[in-house]
Amino acid sequence: MVRDHATLVIPPDLPAEAVAIAEQKNARLVRAERDLGLDLAARGSFQRHNFALAAATAEAFLERPLDRDALADAALAVTVPGRMEVVEEDPLVIFDGAHNPAGMTALAEALPEVVGDRPVTAVVSILDDKDARAMLAALRPAASNFVFTRTSNPRALSPEKLTDLVPGAFVLEDPKAALQKAKELGGAVVATGSIYLIADLVREPGMARASMI
Repeated sequence: MVRDHATLVIPPDLPAEAVAIAEQKNARLVRAERDLGLDLAARGSFQRHNFALAAATAEAFLERPLDRDALADAALAVTVPGRMEVVEEDPLVIFDGAHNPAGMTALAEALPEVVGDRPVTAVVSILDDKDARAMLAALRPAASNFVFTRTSNPRALSPEKLTDLVPGAFVLEDPKAALQKAKELGGAVVATGSIYLIADLVREPGMARASMI
């Protein structure tokens, strides 16, 4: 019998069903720590979980522990553009490319540790193949105001359709105008819902728009 000696590195809270399937496939299981207790340049609790998982994967591949000092240096050096990225400090503006319910839940849970007690205005655009209802439901507990906009991607939902899910939200079709409106409302701002929205906001004025599929 040929055994599969693949290694599966899993987070500590992986569902039991996934563990059972891995065992059926004869995969070696390595359970990562939730948090290595290191200071990270990347913000958000989910980034600490991701870093711990990446470290466990590297150790499993190398079949030896990683140097703790090297890990600490890497934690302070690695950033993730467009994921809980602080782009302005006053007012506090965060770009986060969360584009599905799980990503939006992670964002909502991580926001308080970055914004503190400041109210949050969310600038949001969502593509038509995403679960907008679930995404907005995940974000609503973390945001006091919403400004809906439309990315340059032709699959973007109309801002007006999003207001059916969050009545009373502001609507500005242009992403940069939407961001400016959010700043004027005070508090902190998070732009999210689509990676295309982040791309539109960082694109320099006058730059030709790339074709997006």
